[in-house]
Amino acid sequence: MKILSRTTLWRTTLWRGILFGRGVVVGVVAISGTVNPAAAQSEPVSMRMFSAAQDAGRGALAADSVQPLARHERAVQLNEQGVELVFQGNQSGGVAKIKQALAHDPQNTTILYNLAGLYLAQGAHQEAMAMMGQALAHEPDDAAFLNRFAEAALLSKDLSAAVTAMERMAVVEPGNAELSLKLGTLYAMQKRWSEAETTLERAREALGDDNRVLMNLANVLVVQEKYEEALPLLKIAQQQRPCAETAITLALAYEGLGRFREAVGQYREAKRYGEQGAELDAHIEKLEQAVRQ
Repeated sequence: MKILSRTTLWRTTLWRGILFGRGVVVGVVAISGTVNPAAAQSEPVSMRMFSAAQDAGRGALAADSVQPLARHERAVQLNEQGVELVFQGNQSGGVAKIKQALAHDPQNTTILYNLAGLYLAQGAHQEAMAMMGQALAHEPDDAAFLNRFAEAALLSKDLSAAVTAMERMAVVEPGNAELSLKLGTLYAMQKRWSEAETTLERAREALGDDNRVLMNLANVLVVQEKYEEALPLLKIAQQQRPCAETAITLALAYEGLGRFREAVGQYREAKRYGEQGAELDAHIEKLEQAVRQ
């Protein structure tokens, strides 16, 4: 019997809410929390003020500048004014100030980082990628820069660039479990199933029965027809968070094992949680016929 279309699996899971988190933090980079990439532009962005060390080391100034120190100090001032405006809810005013700061110090990575975040918030993903590309040219191992570049690349539908940035982050931050979860998810989005499985397994070693890890790893296993391995993960996930998404994936695993009665039960469970569609109804009917035979 033909198993229900895999498009149902991907439509319901959609690797929800595990990729790039952003929080409003001054002075440090925030990479905590989670956000659905599709809704990223509605989220606040992390921004940076200048520390003393950043004042001394970050601003690469033009060699022909008449007053490089004055220009740098003015850039710092404009950046801080822009950040304050953003925090006060005046995003357009903040963008204008930070653009002025960049004009005074065009290679300053702190300003590039802040402006990229604001471009992301405005949905200008390509512009954000360009800003972070410039920043990474100066500081290629800055984890926050790599994270923001990867986010911009993903929202620009440049999955390859996003993966490359996250792989670099994995070198910079070995042992980062949340990063393994993100990278494993990106591998899955590229249909690199073996690498996705390995990376998500690594995430699970550190994060345990985190629902995000369980669901994405189970999905990767189901796609590879490793149904027996997926079942225990899905049962735990269903206990944690019973929903249509989990029920559909569990039904697919049962169906792949020929356990049609259990599959029907899970498909009906998914309907109770709101899953609808003529394809699903027709498939349940076929499975019920198979059970009766």
